[in-house]
Amino acid sequence: MSHILPLLLALAIGACALPPEPAQRTAKTAERSEKTVDRRLGVSASPYRALTYNVSSYKVGKPYKIAERWYRPKEYETFSETGIASWYGHKFHSRQTANGEVFNMYAMTAAHRVLPLPSVVRVTDLGNGRSVVVRINDRGPYANERIIDLSLTAAEKLGFRRKGVTRVRVELLPELSRKVAQIAKSGGGARKQDRLIAQFVRGGSPGPGFYYVQAGTFRDRRNAETMANRLRYHFDRVEVHTSTAANGRILHRVRIGPESSRQSAAALQARVKAQGPRDAFVVRSTG
Repeated sequence: MSHILPLLLALAIGACALPPEPAQRTAKTAERSEKTVDRRLGVSASPYRALTYNVSSYKVGKPYKIAERWYRPKEYETFSETGIASWYGHKFHSRQTANGEVFNMYAMTAAHRVLPLPSVVRVTDLGNGRSVVVRINDRGPYANERIIDLSLTAAEKLGFRRKGVTRVRVELLPELSRKVAQIAKSGGGARKQDRLIAQFVRGGSPGPGFYYVQAGTFRDRRNAETMANRLRYHFDRVEVHTSTAANGRILHRVRIGPESSRQSAAALQARVKAQGPRDAFVVRSTG
């Protein structure tokens, strides 16, 4: 899906107006493509092996009009929307994206109509509960009120590649987006950006020696989730950690992190306190 504006807007309209890719191919071609896709998705080799990536740039973009509708890209502190996701792959593989990269259907990327390029979002399938983290590096989609176009691999991980579309929630990860944008602004390409995102995705359980900021402790999990959801507007990694105290009472702790040093955790603590939880404190992971 080459969406370079304004020269390729017509192409973008045509591409996004088509049904999901699986419905476009003949049965024989589809079967051959699916086997190739399944084989590639099962291999742990780098998705960059077959493509040469241009150095991507950071861009927000001016307002633009497609099919009598205006879109106004801008930088967001928070962003969340719910709607239909689709995916794109074979037809646009190796074509240029809106921020100057080469589209790689095996990378964890997506197209969005108004978020800055690059941005990082979490996409959650509202049907099966699966979620993925993807980097926005392209513009689109523009057909059938769809809100995001995922790469083939992202669609596979969410579980909707074969059916073509699904209902999702898209949430901006503001801190990670700022870090990835800074890489792009300093000349860093797609591989460096995606390496940082991969570190973030793998960092859910870092093991002992890491630090968290504990924002609150609750007996009622609903109250913990309320605080966590509020903090997720400002921080990327917010979790509700449930444990049993010595007296047998179940407690739900809202934590942000992890951080690799006490110094960085202290800086995070100050930012958390600025958002309301005045009693937030630093804890060290023990396992």
